[in-house]
Amino acid sequence: MGRVGSMQFDYTHTYATTPDKVVDLMRTEEFIDDVATHAGAVSHTVEVEPEKTLLAMKLPVPESLAKFVGATISLEMTFRFQPPAADGSVPGTVDVDVAGLPVDVTARALLTPT
Repeated sequence: MGRVGSMQFDYTHTYATTPDKVVDLMRTEEFIDDVATHAGAVSHTVEVEPEKTLLAMKLPVPESLAKFVGATISLEMTFRFQPPAADGSVPGTVDVDVAGLPVDVTARALLTPT
């Protein structure tokens, strides 16, 4: 299936620490568990590997959409970060795959010192 369309989003989040510490946080199972809990996941798994962190979760679907896709959707998020650059910034990617739906997300991340 070819690409139907794309959307561009720009999102900024501030952490009160350095980029390398944010990467450490994203490689911590307890933190990713908390991400899933705050997302409202009805179930989830976390895998922390040297090159990536994988979060697979089932999320409830609003009742108005459940008749089209079911009561839950399954999605996988993969976080990858490169080694820090000379200026302390850390580039990375976040990929999201939604099972059974024509939705794929590939996002570039850049953690920068503020």
